[in-house]
Parts: sequence; C-alpha cells; structure tokens
Amino acid sequence: MKKRLKSGAYKNTEELVSAGLRLLEAREKGIDALRTEIMRGVDDINQGRFTTCTSDGDLGEVAQTIARDAESESGVLASQ
Repeated sequence: MKKRLKSGAYKNTEELVSAGLRLLEAREKGIDALRTEIMRGVDDINQGRFTTCTSDGDLGEVAQTIARDAESESGVLASQ
C-alpha cells in the first residue's frame, strides 16, 4: 500500500482503499454473472437443450453456427 501511495498513483489512503473496494465490487458482480450463466447452462442441460459433439469436425460446425448467430445478432463480424 505504501508503495502505491509513494508512486503517486493515489493521492491518499482513502483513494487507494476506495479503488480497492471498487475492484472487489466489480469482481463480485463478475462472479455473480458467471454463476448466473452456469446455472443457465445447467438448466439447459436438464431441459435437454444441448448438442453432443463426437469429433473435432462436429465441434467446429457448432462453433461456426455460434459465430454466425452472434454476427447476425450483433451486426459485427466474429472474425474481426
């Protein structure tokens, strides 16, 4: 902490602690979002909404389909 203050990156201890708290909050939000997506995936599996890939070719086809779907939804080419 002293090193960060001496470097001039933060004006005082309060600013440094506030930055740390913001990072913790962002991390917790990220963990919550990840947990939500994991549960969504588990629910999809439980409802039978999944694709089984038995070869690299199968996996490549699924990946291409996902990329095309993402492109059409966002309007941005996935290859960029």
